[in-house]
Amino acid sequence: MRCFFLIAILLAIPLTAGAGAPVVRVAAIGGINDLNFWSALSIRFEQSTGIHIDTVATGNKDAIPALFQKGGIDLLTMQSSDVILSLVANGYAADPQPWMQTDLAIIGPATDPAHIKGMTDASAAVKKILHSQSPFVIHASSGADQIVRAILQGSKADLDSKNITVLLDDHQKRVLQVAVDKKAYTLIARIPYLSGKIKADGFSLMVTGDPILRRPLLLAIANPQKLPGVHLLEAQRLATFLFSEETQKWIAQFGKSKFDDQPFYFSLQPPH
Repeated sequence: MRCFFLIAILLAIPLTAGAGAPVVRVAAIGGINDLNFWSALSIRFEQSTGIHIDTVATGNKDAIPALFQKGGIDLLTMQSSDVILSLVANGYAADPQPWMQTDLAIIGPATDPAHIKGMTDASAAVKKILHSQSPFVIHASSGADQIVRAILQGSKADLDSKNITVLLDDHQKRVLQVAVDKKAYTLIARIPYLSGKIKADGFSLMVTGDPILRRPLLLAIANPQKLPGVHLLEAQRLATFLFSEETQKWIAQFGKSKFDDQPFYFSLQPPH
């Protein structure tokens, strides 16, 4: 049986909560587990509420629907809105809402044939890439295709150009390898690229910092009518905490100056 990438069921290791303390069980999918972000946020929540976050699943989104439907997860947070909305449509989850934003960056071969390095206007940069007829790789399931379509609205350029390769795969290392093989520009998650989690020899960061490159990270709470044993109150407390003004301000500062002058992630605009 094929194993999906990096799905892990983790041991519950209390941070400061004592025996019998209330617990919220979370599936936190994607890069928010890297660079201490989710663990730092979990500590803040526990110190504020006395509720321990048990992160029971991390990793790739592919195995999450089946795992979530078995129960034992109170709150799910991930970037892929299609997965969350399908769980909601099938009655397993409720109240899907964005609580922060991640972002992509445009990277490309160090030779920079389209001459876009250092630009802060992603729309202008994409149009320069297409105008220069440089190869461009887009992975559709990360939302990169939606960003490019929004940029190209009203433009003569389109995604049917022979220089554009659209991939359904959202495994960023595989997408990046296709871009390397084609010596193409592509959009990739900024923080994993800057941290070295995903990298490519001979490639450089080209464009970052434009709000159009941001993508929402959603949460949803398990539906107790479909999944008995849900820790509903604790999940609602965590959602309220994530939406709070104090947490949103903390998100807007976390990681600034680590790699660049931007935080790792972005608060809601305007705040929830």
